[in-house]
Formats: sequence, structure tokens, C-alpha cells
Amino acid sequence: MPNNSPNNSPPNPPSAPQQDWPAVEQLFHAIADLPAGDQTREVTAATANNPWLRDRVLELARADRGATRDSLVHIENATHALRAEIESSAAAPKIPERIGPYIIKSRIAQGGFGVVYLAEQIHPIRREVALKVVRPGFDIALVLSRFEAERQTLARLTHPNIARILDAGQTEDQRPYFAMEYVPGGKITTYCDEHKLSIPQRLRLFVAACRAIHHAHQKAVVHRDIKPSNVLVAESDGHPIVKVIDFGIAKLLDASLELGATRQTIGTTVGTPEYMSPEQASRDGGDIDVRSDIYSLGVLVYELTTGLLPRDPDTLRALAPAELFKSIASADTAAPTRRLRDAGDKAEPFATARGLPSARALREVMRGDLSTIIQKATAREQSRRYQDAQTLADDIERYLELRPITAREPSIAYRTSCFLRRHRTRLLVATLASLFILVTTFSIWSTINSREQAVQRATRDKALAYDLAIDSISAASLALEKGDATTARERLRAVPMQHRQWEWRVLWGWATRESDFATVPHTSGRMAMNQLGSRLAVSGNGDLMSVVNTDTGKVIFNLPTGFWTPGIAWHPKTRELAIGQLGGIWIGNPDHPQSARTLASIGIPMGLAYSPDGQYLAGLYHRNEGGKAVRIINAQTGELVVGLAGAAHMAITALRDRNIFIWGEVGGELVAYDMTTRREIGRVRVGGDSISSIVVADDNSFLVAASQRDIAVIDTANFTVRTRMLAGHSPFDLALSADGSVVYSVGEDSVLRAFSTTTGTPLQATSNTLVQPHALAIDNRHNRLYVGVLSSGRIASFPTQIDAGELRPGPSGAKPNAFFVGNICAVQKATQRGSPWIRDTSEYQFLDNQTLRTLSVIPSERITGWGSYLAPHPTDPDLYWVLQNQTLELRRVSDSSLVRTVSCPSADRLDSGRTSPHLIVKNISGGWTLRDLTTGDILTDHTSLEGVLVEGTSPDGTLVQCSEVLDDPQTPDTTKRSAITTRDAFTGERLAIFPPSAGSWGIFTPDSSMHIPIGNRIRILSARTGQLVREFSASDGSGFNAVTPDNSRIIAASSTSVMTVWDFNTGRRVAQLPFSGLVAMHHDGTLAVIGSDRILRMVRPSGDINDPRAAPLPLPTPPQQ
Repeated sequence: MPNNSPNNSPPNPPSAPQQDWPAVEQLFHAIADLPAGDQTREVTAATANNPWLRDRVLELARADRGATRDSLVHIENATHALRAEIESSAAAPKIPERIGPYIIKSRIAQGGFGVVYLAEQIHPIRREVALKVVRPGFDIALVLSRFEAERQTLARLTHPNIARILDAGQTEDQRPYFAMEYVPGGKITTYCDEHKLSIPQRLRLFVAACRAIHHAHQKAVVHRDIKPSNVLVAESDGHPIVKVIDFGIAKLLDASLELGATRQTIGTTVGTPEYMSPEQASRDGGDIDVRSDIYSLGVLVYELTTGLLPRDPDTLRALAPAELFKSIASADTAAPTRRLRDAGDKAEPFATARGLPSARALREVMRGDLSTIIQKATAREQSRRYQDAQTLADDIERYLELRPITAREPSIAYRTSCFLRRHRTRLLVATLASLFILVTTFSIWSTINSREQAVQRATRDKALAYDLAIDSISAASLALEKGDATTARERLRAVPMQHRQWEWRVLWGWATRESDFATVPHTSGRMAMNQLGSRLAVSGNGDLMSVVNTDTGKVIFNLPTGFWTPGIAWHPKTRELAIGQLGGIWIGNPDHPQSARTLASIGIPMGLAYSPDGQYLAGLYHRNEGGKAVRIINAQTGELVVGLAGAAHMAITALRDRNIFIWGEVGGELVAYDMTTRREIGRVRVGGDSISSIVVADDNSFLVAASQRDIAVIDTANFTVRTRMLAGHSPFDLALSADGSVVYSVGEDSVLRAFSTTTGTPLQATSNTLVQPHALAIDNRHNRLYVGVLSSGRIASFPTQIDAGELRPGPSGAKPNAFFVGNICAVQKATQRGSPWIRDTSEYQFLDNQTLRTLSVIPSERITGWGSYLAPHPTDPDLYWVLQNQTLELRRVSDSSLVRTVSCPSADRLDSGRTSPHLIVKNISGGWTLRDLTTGDILTDHTSLEGVLVEGTSPDGTLVQCSEVLDDPQTPDTTKRSAITTRDAFTGERLAIFPPSAGSWGIFTPDSSMHIPIGNRIRILSARTGQLVREFSASDGSGFNAVTPDNSRIIAASSTSVMTVWDFNTGRRVAQLPFSGLVAMHHDGTLAVIGSDRILRMVRPSGDINDPRAAPLPLPTPPQQ
């Protein structure tokens, strides 16, 4: 029986107490399918006490039997009027306190013949139930039959989503009842809206309802009134549970099971119009089966998903009954998207309740498969609908699982789209993974390719830079040999920073020895350095002279002189300067020229000199009336003290410890004049026609004078020539080092030269890049030599450090060998008489590494071999161990005094690694002793290794290079061969045997890891295994070798006049140095070379790779590949 009836009111029904319109409707439906005679009999029996009820039911039955399609309007109107009257006028029976074993708690619902109560069961189980019982006064046969039919139908249904029957019985007045499962929930639509369930969540609840209905269909039961109020949702443990209820008007499909009271005639309308299938609304005998419930399920899912019904309920309720049923029977169901579009903004709340942002989003969800499912379920023709509820539920689940539904044609495109939608996440992940792999692969490939290209570029650039470095260094070396320092500097700037190794620093130091110091506004003809320092006077042509502050290189004073190259002289004790002028002498402090004075003169003062006490001022004059003269005046008053006529020239000076003036005269003679006795005390010939320059040593023991051809060192004690040297040019000016050991000269060949004042030996030609150098001055405060250029106002500066010096002659025929001992360069000199080296004439000459000054000479009584016989003390730099005559002597270098002796019988060699704390003393017959470097005491004794001769020690003192006789594995047992080996200095264990081609002697690399034998080819061997590491040609015939401290360069001496610098790692020739000889490498990179000319040269890597003047030039662009 429908629970929702139209709201039309009946036309003034009688209002008698016995009038019961619900009873009229239910009794009519109960007898509608009976024959006419049975109808009258059953109604009369059922209404014996209620004539009003009997008349109304029989009236409806007669109208029903004689009705045609055209007269249905009257019957339907009457039926609806009766239903409305029944609903409006039915009196609610009183709620009983107890029915059977159940305690009644409240009324849930009420129908025409029955009422449903919420009851509580006490025994045997305490629980709440829904108790349905026939209303009092309606316990007639037909009603009881219908009630029993419903009870039997529920008993047949056992499904978790159908409210099951629990009990049945009769009341005390014999009215039947049954107890059902109580569902404490609401309508499915209300639950979904209140919980704002999404469409997929709603569909899962709907599937449960479909499963329940399908179970009923399997039991041959058609519900016929599926609507939200009959599909309830309750919660159990927080999860929603669907329950289908109210099978009161259900139809049994199996006629053998159907009770008579459940049969209905064709044309009887059963159900709720909004959810009614077309065949239910039809009066032409349409077949009602499970597909009717499918339709109602379709309407239910329509409402669940869209919030709307297929047909507008307000429109339906406004229709007359005949029109309403006709509309339901004939109209097609509107598509969900169309209904939503027609609803417009009214659909917004429905979208919100479903978790969607807008009605448009809801329409998008309803497109496609979901709309197809709903339209198939609500098709007007039964054959187009789903044929069972299971298929409908399966299609809903397929939709939820994004699988193809059966309601659509299974085309390849459709199935593919479903597959893509179903596996969208996986496909997205797979696509992203594929893209990631692709991008990563490409990125890795690109990175590898880029790295390979970068490596190739780097390799190409590295090779280009290396080749450029080699070419540039070679070109710079050649330029320096030609005296072209400017070109050398430019070529060295082209060397990349990473290739500026030892040879670059050496060459840059040479190329930058000359630097621009200052510029004066005239040419430089004569210069004088103030003895107090920091002031340099420069005179020249242009009728002008200047004073330069040597601390800043700035000109601080200029004075007009009126003639070319006037005489200048500094007061020996102040900053007073005397300057010759045309017609007088200007005397004053250039820093305060306002207090200067001028002394009158008889001519042009071409040379000036102060006496040591500053009392007298001597000058060489060109007299106004002609001729030359020497005039000595009082420096304060200008009063003439001594006047001498003669052939005096430009050079004049004074001895600082005596009142003696010395000047040159035409004819190349020096004259000494004593101011104390007022007479000439000496005269000596230097040579040539004139004297150009005179300089006096600081200790006044000698002076050096230059003539046109010669330079002579003259003893001031007796004014005799001590040393004479061939200048190699016509000297213009001289300068003397602070210690008097070196005299510098510039001359007409534009070369700055240095000579030893002791031997007269040329030490080095510093530069020949000067254009017309003419004047020299030395600044001992800054260790700089200043050179004035005659052709310009340029003043160049050079360091006073000397990198080459002559060795003492030593014993007759002695051959020198240099090696470093700490910061001392020790030169061993010995004669050879046969072989091996023997005693008699030998000595050690100790020189300071920086100045090359001889510190001391230690004669040696016996040298029996070639090599090192000295070792430094570990704590006192003035102490050195010396091996002489089989005795260890600890001596002082400063004075050769003996400090300690240690007897070393049979010892003939002393060695010590630079960083080793031990001494290694070679035994004549073989082996060695390891001794403490401080005391000389023995630590370990390996003299039992007879025939194992020590030839050298590694820098760290851990390895000993030996020569020994070994069995030759390539020949019979009786054959022996000599071999070079390395042994552990502490244990004596043999570590490596070098191949025969390795030669008989060699050197260790500074890190002690490699060994380089002497020979015409450079072979680099592992010091501990003897394996060949690298080999390259030295076609110039290499002799003694040295390795730079960083193991990057090998310097190989040769039989020619050059030394070759090789790249340790590549074997490339990188540079050549213009000398050769015996070599030794200091740990700071200084190379000592003793050539056949007996000159000791110090090749110093003094160039600074970060020198601003050496800013590297950009590399040339490599050729395109």
C-alpha cells in the first residue's frame, strides 16, 4: 500500500463515527480480484456491523467491474478522493501498552488495516523491534490473508540488506502481528544529504539496495513500491547499513505461492507515482515483473545522484489521476544532465551536498556512463531495461571501477577509454616514470656528453695551453739570451698560470731584474746617492738637475744649472747637496731649498767632492779663461784653500777616513792629494786617456777607477793596482756593492756588468736592454742599483743580489763540486791522481746562498771518494759535521773551529738526507753505520754488508743507494755483474735492483719516491721497486741532474754550454738555460751550477707568478673541430 498519496481532498465525505476511509480502500483492494458473487459475500461478511463501509466498497467494486478505458477517469478520481478522505479523517487508534511479549514504546507508522509500533522484547533476548499488527476491527478474512501474505513474504527473504522478520503471533483479541528487525535510520536520500556523501559513496549504498532487491526477485517477490522511505540507512560501528523495508504490496511471481488476497485484477494501480514504472500506471494489462522494480531503482539512483526526480513531483501532483497515470505510462525519462540544466541555479545545493563545487561540475559527473546506466534502468520499454537488479548493480560497480559497462556497445575506443580512465593513476605514474626515465636518461646522456665534450675541450685547452707555455718559455729564453727583456716578459705573460713552474719563475726573475724606478725631466749624466739614504741626485744635460726620493720614486727638487752635467756632491753627514752652476756652486737641502746658499766660482765645476768632515769642497773646474784646474774651497765661506792647475778630468772623490781627495787626470792617471800635508801623496795609472768614474769602498781600503778600456782596483794604503779587469766596453760610470765584493759598470754597449773586485772576474751581464746607460748609483738600504739613461730621463732599477761568483782557486788542478748543506752552499774541491779520488790537495769552501760571499774555508786532510762529506747540525746552523781522515768532526762554519770529534774507522763518506735526523757513514769495505745527527753516536751498524758500497742517501734518510755485485740471472752461475740497488737505511734490507741500463749512479727525487740515474737518457725508476716509471731522450747528452722540490722539473746538465729543463711528467723539453756544469738543488728551488769557467752560478726561481706585471694574456681561441 503506498505511503505517499496525492493531497487531493475528497468531496465532503460523511462524518460518521463508523466511517473509516482507509478501511474502504484496503477492503476494496482485497476483493478486487474476486468474482462478483464472491466480492458481495466477502464484503457482506466483513462489514456485518458497518453498513456504511459495505456500501462504499460494493460501489467501488461495481464501478471497477463495469469500467472501460474511457470511464477510468471517474473511478480514479473517486479512488484518489477516497484515499485523501481516508488519510484526513482516519482516527489514530490508542497505543496499547503491550502486545504479546513485547512492550510497546511508540507508534512508528499506520496504514489502512495495520499499524507499526516500536516495541521492546524482554525475553529471551532484550532488543528493540518493529511490531506490525492488524488494527482492531479489520481482522476480516481478506485483511488477515493480505497480512499473512506479507508475513510469509518476509519470512522467505533472508538478506543482510532486507529488514528480516523475527517473530509472529496473535494478540489477546486474536489479531495477528509479526516482529521485524528495527532499523533506526532514515531514508537513504536524507542520510546521504545529511552526511554530504559523494556520488561514488551514494552509488555504493545504492548497490547494496540493488543486491537486496535482487535477492527478493530470486525469491519470486516483486517489491512494487521502491522509494527512499522504503530504503533506509542505519549506522553500525560507524559504517552505513542499507535496509529495504515494507513488502506490504509485494507481488509473488510464482502463482502457486500467491495467496488469493494478493491477487489483483488488471487495471489496479499500486505504488507511488513518482517512482512507479510505466507498466504499473498502465490500465491495459501491462505485465508487472522484476523489471518494474528495476525502473523504480533507476528513479532512486536518479534522485540519489542528481537530487532531482525524472518527473517533477509538483507537476505530477497537479494532474488529474487519469492524466497522471497516462503521463507515467507514456512519457520517456529525461536525461539527468537535461534535468540538471533545466534546474539551473536550483541544482547548486545538490552539487554542494555531493561535495562538488558547482552544478556544472555535477552535470559533468552525470555525463557518460552514469547517465547511460540511469537511462537504461528507467527506459519506458521493459525490454530496454536491465533484466535484473544484479546486472544493474554490476554496471554501477563497473562504473565505479572505471570498467566498461554493459549498457554501452563494447567498441575498441570505448574500452580503451575505460582502460585509460581505470588505470589513470598507474598510467600517469607510468607516464611520469617514463618521462622521468626519458628525461633522466637524456639528462644523464647530456651530462655525460657534456662532460665528455668538456673533458675533450679541457684536454684540448690543456694541450693548447701546455704547447703555448712551452713555446712561450722557449721564446722568452731565446729573447733573454739576446738581451731582449721586453720581448721575454711579453712571451712569459702568455704562459697560463698553471704552467708557471720553476723555469718560468727563473726567467721572469731575469726578465724583471730591470724595472723603471723614476723619470726626471732631463737626461742622466751623473748620479750620487746620499749616504743617509732615500735621496738620489741626478744631473744631466738640459741645464737642469733633479733630486729623487728613493722611497717613493718621486722627483722632489729641480734646479737650473746653466750647463751640461754639472758636478754634484752630498755632504757626508747631512742632506746638504752641492751642485755646480754656471758661475757658482749651489749648496742647500733639497727638502728645504729656501735656506740654500751660493758660493762664487772661477769657472764651471764639472766634478765636486766633500772632505770626510765636510769642511772642504773640492772641484774640477773648466776655467772661464780656459784650461782646467783643481780648486779646494772652504765649504762654508767659499774661500779658496788649495788651487792647482793641471789636466784634471771629471772624476773626483775623497777617502772617508782621511782628508785625501782623489781625482783623475788626462792620460788615465789617478792623483791622491792629502789635505793635511797639502801635498800629493800618490799617483797611479789606470789606463786609457781619461778617468770616467771613481768609487771608494766603505772601509776605505781600496777604490775602483774606470778608464776608457780598463777597470782597476787600487789599494789606498800604497796607491798600487790590486786587480785589473778588462771591462769589455768603455765604462761611463761605476758603483760598488756595500761589502765591496762587486763592482758594477755601464758603458757604451748598453750592458750593465758586474765584476769581482777580488779576482777581476766578470760575474754576470745583467742587462743589455738599456739604451745609452750613463750613470750609476747604489742604494744599500733597498739593495737596489739605479741606472741613469743618457738618452732620456728614465732611471732604471736593478737588484744588487749577485747570482754568480768566482770560486777560490783551491788546490792546484782541483775540480769543484757544489752541494747544499742547510742554507750554506758547500763547494768541495779535490785533485785527482789516478782512481779512486785520493788525499793531499782538497778543501771545502763555504758560501752564503744569498750573497755568495765566502764564509770560511775548511781544508780537508783526506778525501777518498766523490760525493758529500758534510752534514748540518740539526739545531745549530753554524755547526757542520765534516768527515776527514776517518774521523767525524763537528766544526763551526764561521771560523772553522773544532767542536767535537768522533772516530769512524774505515769510513770514507758522510751523507744525510735533508729532512733526516740521522747520519749515514759509508764503510770502505761495504755497508754503513746509522748515527745520531746531534752526537754522532752509532744507532745501527750495517758494516757487515761487505761489497755493498753506499753511493747516496734519499732526502728523507730512509733509503740508501748502493752499488754491489750480484749474480747475473741471464748467465751461468759463475758470472757476476755490478748493479745499483736501494736498501732500507734502518734494516739494511735490499728493496730494489735497478736494471743494468740504469747506470752506475743517480739522484733521488725530493720526495724520495723515485730514482734518476746518470746517463744519456733520462730514466725515472721507482726507488723501492726498481720498476721503470718513465723514460725520455736527452739527446744533448745529459750528465748530472737535479729535480725541483715539487717533482715537476728535471734539470739536466749537458756536454754543451746549456742546461735543459724537462717536464718530469711528460718528458717534454720546456726550456734551456745558457750555462751548464755540476748542479745541486736547494730545497727552496735555488739551483747551484759550477761550470768549467769555475763560476758558481745561483739560478733562483725569484719570479712571482702573481706579479701584477705578469698578468696572464688570454688564451688564443682553439681551432673549430
